[in-house]
Amino acid sequence: MTMYVWELCNSTLSVDFYVTGNQGERRISISNRLLGPADGGSLDLSWEQWEDLKEAIEGAPMKPSVGGIVHYVSYGTPGGEYASECRAAVVTAVRNDHGIVDLCVLNPEGMYFNQDVLQDELPPPDKIVAGERSEHRGGTWHWPERVE
Repeated sequence: MTMYVWELCNSTLSVDFYVTGNQGERRISISNRLLGPADGGSLDLSWEQWEDLKEAIEGAPMKPSVGGIVHYVSYGTPGGEYASECRAAVVTAVRNDHGIVDLCVLNPEGMYFNQDVLQDELPPPDKIVAGERSEHRGGTWHWPERVE
């Protein structure tokens, strides 16, 4: 048995599945209340259907909510004494559906509140092409990077 856990639109979706069949005919049996019948039954999917489902779940855009943890990118100082870097932040208000939020930013020296902060997401590192920006802009927030 293998278990996958995703955070999907501020809800956790955990999936237990079993792989059956040989290499060319693998099938997935998924057990989860959110995916199966109301009694918590299971779905039987082909390997291709599983891959499609996994891609749809992982590609679903997350929405910020009050109390959520995000990364805030500090501006750094003009003289370079302090570099721009990611800081943990807690969402204190969601201003609209376009990623504008208010944050409580947590720094080693203390915390401060920042209003009307824009979201700045980058493509995954393996999808960035030459000449594209590869660092987040100062004064913005983004979802924490996945750690493998």
